[in-house]
This record gives sequence, C-alpha cells and structure tokens, in this order.
Amino acid sequence: MLEAGRLRPPALLVAAHQTAGIGRGTNRWWADEGSLCATLVLPVVPAMPVGQVPLRAGLAVAETLARHLPPRTVQVKWPNDVWMRGRKLAGILSARVREADVIGIGINVTTDLRRAPADVRAIATSLREWLPAPPSRAALLVEIWQAVLATRAATDWMERYRKRHALENRLVLAELNGRLVRGRCEGLDNEGRLRLAVGGAHLAITEATVQLCGRSSGQPKSATATGLEIA
Repeated sequence: MLEAGRLRPPALLVAAHQTAGIGRGTNRWWADEGSLCATLVLPVVPAMPVGQVPLRAGLAVAETLARHLPPRTVQVKWPNDVWMRGRKLAGILSARVREADVIGIGINVTTDLRRAPADVRAIATSLREWLPAPPSRAALLVEIWQAVLATRAATDWMERYRKRHALENRLVLAELNGRLVRGRCEGLDNEGRLRLAVGGAHLAITEATVQLCGRSSGQPKSATATGLEIA
C-alpha cells in the first residue's frame, strides 16, 4: 500500500486473524484468533537510525505488557523479541519504506498454544497462561500505540532497554558468517547493534539470531548475520 501510494503515515492496520505471518529471516510467525497482530506505520524520525526502530518498539511493547504482569518478569531480547520468564510473548518486525517506519507487532494474548506447531510451543507463552482475565486486544493496542509514540521520542530509551535486556552481560552464542561465536554481551551501541566481547575483540552485530548459552540445545536456531564490525 505504501509502495502504491495508497497509504500515508501515521496509520494502523490490524488483522482479526493472520494466516500467513512472517518472521525475521527464514523464521515463521504463527498466530491464532487470540493473537494481536498489528502494523504501525509511522513517519520516519530523521535522527533515528533504522536499527533503533525495532528496539524502541520492543521496549514499548515490553513496558506495556509489564504493567499487567508480575514485576521484573518481562524482558526484551535483541533484536525483536519480548520474553516472559524466558519464553516468547511477543515479536516485532520492522522495515523502512518510502520515508515510513513499518512496525509489525504480534502478541500472544489469549493465544491457544496447544494448537501451535511443536517448535512454537517449545519457546512461546501467552498472557492467558499468566492472567485470569487478560486485557482485550483492542485495549492493548491503544496502550501500545501510545507507548510506541512515546518511546520513539524518548531520550532515556537506551537506559530503560538495558534494564530489561535479557542478554545484558550474559554469555551468548551467535552465528557469524557461518561460524558459531561465543561471547559476552556488552549491550548495544547507538546504532542499535549488539556488542559482543569475544576474546580480545569487540564485535558490533547488525543482525543475527542470538541465544543464551545453555538454553535449549546450546545452538542458535536459524541464525544469520548480515552485518559485522570489529572495534
């Protein structure tokens, strides 16, 4: 719609039920009728690097969900996941198109994960598992819209992100150019890149699937890296 000139930011698109969702890289996004699937289309903030877009949006989603859940249980995981006690509660996928930031957000609200594929059930959770009466998708969407707008304008977002970041100062595994790298996460740089200390080197990663050491099989799944700098 943007490419055809039929949509201008700001705009909000919502799917009652998403049947062909996509994830980052080769990953897939599965959802049912209890999932919140929405796309925010916002004007580009000229001073904001594109790498910050999904991080700020992820922080906004995490902070919104945290208001409904027990303290200190909701985390962000670079670059595009929101975790509830180590399981995926939400995902963010963004792109910059024709001077607009397109931010796709999927949240498991009353999602019935018993119907999900086995690989999704193994890593996911939903609000219905933690709350006797989860907020409606419509109410959450209003909160998230307001939170995303506020976080895009915030000057303290990096500090807030760091406090919720599941990988901060943790040993992680990442696949870089076809090889597994084990290092300690040193947080993010201003471009939104993940910084890893590997031996005596300090790596700045633009895009990769990164996993905590010791989680699952110990191997990152569907890992790709499209950008890497050594400082």
